[in-house]
Amino acid sequence: MTMLPSDLTSHVGQDASLGDIFGAAWRGLRAHFWPALGYGLLAVVIVIGILLVTCCTGGIVAMPIALIGVASGTTAGAFAGHMVSKTFSYLIGATIGGFIIFPLLAGYLWSLVCTFDARPMEAGDLFAGFRYRYRPLWRLGISKGLIETIIYIAYLAASFSTSFTVARGGGLPFTSIRDATAALGIFGVWILALWIVNLFFMLTPYFAFAHQSPTWTLCLADNWRVLKSRPREFLLVFFFPLLAMLAVAIAATLLIAPTAALFFVPGTAVKVLAVLLLIAEGLAGFAASACLYLYACFLYAAFFRASYGYTLELPHPAATAGSDAP
Repeated sequence: MTMLPSDLTSHVGQDASLGDIFGAAWRGLRAHFWPALGYGLLAVVIVIGILLVTCCTGGIVAMPIALIGVASGTTAGAFAGHMVSKTFSYLIGATIGGFIIFPLLAGYLWSLVCTFDARPMEAGDLFAGFRYRYRPLWRLGISKGLIETIIYIAYLAASFSTSFTVARGGGLPFTSIRDATAALGIFGVWILALWIVNLFFMLTPYFAFAHQSPTWTLCLADNWRVLKSRPREFLLVFFFPLLAMLAVAIAATLLIAPTAALFFVPGTAVKVLAVLLLIAEGLAGFAASACLYLYACFLYAAFFRASYGYTLELPHPAATAGSDAP
């Protein structure tokens, strides 16, 4: 496996524009769409399997905690038990994510970086993070997971505090406009906080591979350096896929809502048509989301190459002849 792009020295200081980065990502997606899709789906299957095992394990351990809270017979006890059980489950997921999922996805992302050097993707790329850069990657993953767990605890505390206040007054949580607004506000702050965390970790997997002797703190420092030096490009590259996915979700909702209304129209034929339309719209939405996700991965790879000094163009054969894995 050729771990590092090899055309760095002749292109140090090359200043790629934002248009160059988006264009390079599009060319990369077109040239390597099927391998990126296939190995991406393989990574997703592995991650889903890990998450299922994690959820089952966390649920088995956390369920007694929640039941103890319910058995206390008080609203405060039920809320406390539910909060502790959810926090424990989330912490297990964050730990597994740090030790396994983060290095796995880092290997996939780095293989996209190498495609710009005309290196084909391979199935073994998914496990490159375990073979070459596991120590900084798992430390980055654990750090990210712990920060997200702390944020999740704060979110649960705020949500349960609001619910407990309403329930203690004899009402049902979030049945008034004020309570619903409070719930949406708390949820929005939680999502925003998670976005900020991902912003500060966005390029860290790439730096873990790029450095000869990386540390997790060095990777975070380099991500911060790029954010400070190229804030407009950094933020646009980060938020563009999120906003595009949001647009796809809104469009899918607008398409599915009228189709779902067909179920209330009498007649078997109409209901069969509604089912077929929902399947077609679901497949179209999945395809659009998959393409956007793949483009986002190539976009991050292209932005990293531009910010680190690698060329976005295919290197000459002579430039790659002496490339070796670290």
